[in-house]
Amino acid sequence: MTAGIPEGWREEERVDLRSGGWRFYRAVDPTFAESVSEQNIVVRDGERIAGPEGIQALLADTGAFDDPPTGDGAARLAEQVGHFVVEPTSRSSGRVRLDPGRPPVVRRDGDALVLDLTFDRDGAPWPVTITARPSGGVTVQPG
Repeated sequence: MTAGIPEGWREEERVDLRSGGWRFYRAVDPTFAESVSEQNIVVRDGERIAGPEGIQALLADTGAFDDPPTGDGAARLAEQVGHFVVEPTSRSSGRVRLDPGRPPVVRRDGDALVLDLTFDRDGAPWPVTITARPSGGVTVQPG
């Protein structure tokens, strides 16, 4: 059983997002009858990691603070980070997908790394801006 995946849940790993000890999953409860119960789970070196601390660690481990990715690299990082910020609601799935019409932008702003991302939430765009500093501190601003 994968760390952080609830007992009896079905896991879908995004193998294309693997990076070192990082793994990215969507977990679905197959017994939930009224609608889909799901969550995104990130595992680092066999341990579940979440929240701003997880984003901070991912950005540091992937070298994004030193060399912000562009193009396909920015899209890959955006989908990795999406596993921390995209949460399912009663109206939308937790599946992490970028909005195809709005490519992600990863840029520097002083000492901060800023990720301007737009996810596709079941056909509706969901923009989010993530600001992280190498010395610590991550803010996530939806909208």
